[in-house]
Amino acid sequence: MIQEIGIIDIKKIISTLKECHDFDFSDYSLTTFKRRILKVANQMNYTNIGDFIAKLDNSIIFTKITDNIAIDTTEMFRDPPIWREMRDKYLPDIYKNRDFKIWFPEISSGDEIFSFTIVLKEVGILDKTRIIATGLSERKIDLIKQGGVYDIKKIEIGEANYKRYSDQFQLSDYYKLQNNKIYFNTDLIKSVEFQKHNLINEDLSSSFRIIIYRNKMIYFNQSLQDKIATKIVNSLMPGGLLFIGSKETLETTSVVKKVSCLNKEEKIYKKRII
Repeated sequence: MIQEIGIIDIKKIISTLKECHDFDFSDYSLTTFKRRILKVANQMNYTNIGDFIAKLDNSIIFTKITDNIAIDTTEMFRDPPIWREMRDKYLPDIYKNRDFKIWFPEISSGDEIFSFTIVLKEVGILDKTRIIATGLSERKIDLIKQGGVYDIKKIEIGEANYKRYSDQFQLSDYYKLQNNKIYFNTDLIKSVEFQKHNLINEDLSSSFRIIIYRNKMIYFNQSLQDKIATKIVNSLMPGGLLFIGSKETLETTSVVKKVSCLNKEEKIYKKRII
C-alpha cells in the first residue's frame, strides 16, 4: 500500500496525464488531487508509485482517475434554504418565459439533479423544463441514469434535509429500496439530456437561464476558479441565475463585474443585463 506521494511524483503524474490523455490537472488543488491519486493507486493494488506512473498511459487507469476526481461529497437537498428560495422566489418569475434551459456542469452524483427535478415536479413544471447535465465520468453519468444508487445511511441525511425544505411530501415518495440500495424514480430525469463534457477544455455553446454548480470550485486553485467562472458566466443569458456553494465566491474572479449577488449567504448570482 502506498502511504504518501511526494511533490515531484505528483508533478510527474500531472505531466504524464496531460501528455498521454490531453487532460491538465495542474490547476486542481494539489491536496485533493494527491488524495484521489492515492486512492486510485491503492484500489488497484500498486505498492510503488513509480510502477503506477509507468502505467498512466492506460485508458482504464485514466478512467478510474477521472471517476475519482469528480467530486460527489454532497447529499439530497443540501442547504435546504436554497431550494426553498429557488422554488418560491426565482422559479415563478423564470417560468413566465417558456424558452429557457438549465445546466448542471460537472455532475458526479444524482443528488443535485434529483433534488432539482423533485422541486420542479412538486410545483408542476417538470415536463416544461429542458435540463442539460454534463460530466467527465461516463460511469457516474450511467449511475445517475439508473436512479442514482444510494446507500441507506446517505439517504437518511437527504430525508432530514427534505423535511427542512418541505413538509408537504416524503422524500421516500420518489425512490425505492432494492438490494439494500436506494434508486430514485428515473421518470424524474427522463427529459434530462446527459453529455460527457470536459468543462476545463471544452466549451458548451448555449445560453442558460439557470446554472447550478455548487461546492466544486473550492477544489481548484485561483487560476482554475477564474477560468471556470468565466466559462459558466459566459454561458448564462443576461438576467440568468448562477447557484454556487455557500463557501464559494465570485468576488475574487474576473467575472465579478458581470454579475450581481442576490444572496450573499447562499451565493446566488444574477448575470447583469448590459
